Amino acid sequence: MKVLVAAEGTSWESPVARKFENAVWYLIVDRETNEKELYQNLPPHDHNNILVMASRLHASTVITGWVNTGTAKLMQSLGLRLAAAHQVNVREALGKLNAGELEFADLTKFRQGLILPGALRRGKLVEVKKGSRSGSTATSGSTPRGHHHLQQYGGRGH
Repeated sequence: MKVLVAAEGTSWESPVARKFENAVWYLIVDRETNEKELYQNLPPHDHNNILVMASRLHASTVITGWVNTGTAKLMQSLGLRLAAAHQVNVREALGKLNAGELEFADLTKFRQGLILPGALRRGKLVEVKKGSRSGSTATSGSTPRGHHHLQQYGGRGH
């Protein structure tokens, strides 16, 4: 069985990419032989081509930190599963996948927004509510934009 890993480098010790679309490298790893094929992400839409190619090569799972809506929809249409891995390297992520320790996102319920670190552990996907001012049901500090604002304005009396 093959797995597509979004990574920051080409080695086993490279960190898993925080966001699939921004990964520098994509590794297609055969879990039985530990052989890996390397593909560099060449913008603007090479990540979509990588997903299609991984599907054709019979990869069943994608390991990354989070994805955007378009990527989630493409993954669902190709029959790929999304395993969320945060703050681990490629070797650790594959080990956790083999041990059944990675959680899989339910792409059928994915609406708008990102799958955020920790959101799957709480059993929720972050979804945008129409008419919502913040654009997310998550707390302001748990979204990338909210986290930025907390960092930017925190402790300055704003």
